[in-house]
Amino acid sequence: GELITYDTSGDPTTVPTGSSGEVLTSNGAGTTPTFQAAAGGGGAVLKVVNATYTGSTSINTGSWTAVNSNLDVVITPTASDSSFYIEGTIWVGLGNHDTGYVFNISDSQVGSTTGIFSNKADNGSAVGGYAAIHSSPSEGNYDDYLLEPIPISGFYTPASNNGSVRTFTLIARGVSSSARSTLHINIQGPVNPSADRAVLACSNLTVWEIANGIF
Repeated sequence: GELITYDTSGDPTTVPTGSSGEVLTSNGAGTTPTFQAAAGGGGAVLKVVNATYTGSTSINTGSWTAVNSNLDVVITPTASDSSFYIEGTIWVGLGNHDTGYVFNISDSQVGSTTGIFSNKADNGSAVGGYAAIHSSPSEGNYDDYLLEPIPISGFYTPASNNGSVRTFTLIARGVSSSARSTLHINIQGPVNPSADRAVLACSNLTVWEIANGIF
């Protein structure tokens, strides 16, 4: 049925029903409202894609390297001008004390080893990244059981925006070779992963496609 309203003379009148998906819209003072197509607005979530890695792996590298392909998020945008919100939690252990790793996210359309978020600049022998972990110095027993969550998140609007498929990948690199040890994903460091004091975890990465390139 139709909605009842009042015209400028105070007499009752009706608002004709609109089409499916239209919303009731004010046309200003003294004008009868009408059903119209909903206005477009920035910030709508168009698509969400998640990757969860339940296994475990280890890497040892001083160059930006993909952590594991099971954490890749492959997304084909529904619009050509979208932005992306990326959020993940990566559980890591280290193979020895007094070492560290830094992290970022890559976009396949930019480069598999190029971080999309601004890294802290290198400083001498120190390596810079967007997120990082460092073990405690000279405390091997502690680091044997270290399993820490590394949160990584940020908004990203591609410089070259389009509707083609993108793969977002977690990448990492370690400190200089003289101090670098192994990075363990979802497991602790040297401790036996089946030992009675060991713990295991799952890492994840989620990408939200956000409409209208508002960031």
